[in-house]
Amino acid sequence: MGKDPLRSLSRGIADAVEHDPAFVAMTEGNGVIPTSWGNLASRLVETGIVEPTPKAVCEFLSIEPADLRDPSMVITNHDDVQLLEDMLHRNYETKYRKEHGPAANADMERLEAVKDRWKVDDGEATSERLQAEIDQETSDIRQLAADTTEFTARQTAINLKCLERDAYRSGFVVRLDDFVSTMLGIEDLSYFDQANLISAAKGMINGLTYSRRLDTNIPIANITIGNDEITDFLRSVGYRFRSNMNREIEKRWKAVVGLLIAGFIRDHPILAGNEK
Repeated sequence: MGKDPLRSLSRGIADAVEHDPAFVAMTEGNGVIPTSWGNLASRLVETGIVEPTPKAVCEFLSIEPADLRDPSMVITNHDDVQLLEDMLHRNYETKYRKEHGPAANADMERLEAVKDRWKVDDGEATSERLQAEIDQETSDIRQLAADTTEFTARQTAINLKCLERDAYRSGFVVRLDDFVSTMLGIEDLSYFDQANLISAAKGMINGLTYSRRLDTNIPIANITIGNDEITDFLRSVGYRFRSNMNREIEKRWKAVVGLLIAGFIRDHPILAGNEK
């Protein structure tokens, strides 16, 4: 029988697969592809994640140029991966805060300064008057059956008046529609965009609707808010900084960890037929 002309080719492919670090990690190791800094840097560049310059790679990985020339394997197991993740997360967070923190803080100062326009001086007197009205109206509806349309409507009106009373007690009073339009109308914020402000406003309104048992169909022009609701909005905007930062950190880490953890054997590039 003549020599199989494809034997050497198939053997070559087998040897390449069997000695490939990803294949070994898939079949014999702990799922982690043994990786040096230089190897990881090369793969980040090859996949287009990082610009092909030592400076860009070192900044992305938060390492020194000398580390790229170290041939030792710095990633060999899941503990190494976890340590790398912790280090990069800390470094990414420090960098993100340095780059975006001042702008976010300046934006928050602008948003908080707007609050002063809704400050009232006669809040306590007005809140006492509203409380007397609430007491009378609460007494009036006791004769109504709780499952009637009239009872529901009058209870909703009482709930709205309670919200207004609390606003005057807080020393800050503003109609919800005025508040939302004013906040969303602030231009030239350096960090927070409209999506951040809208998300914060929705969160505040949803919490308000639930806690005050308000019908979701009530026009926001009929709702009065005070210091607590304004503070909730501002706090929610501030949270967007951390959520934006965490999203960016996870995005960067996902790009790295995909090069360190071996997938399923069926997904190996050669076996899947998508080798480069």
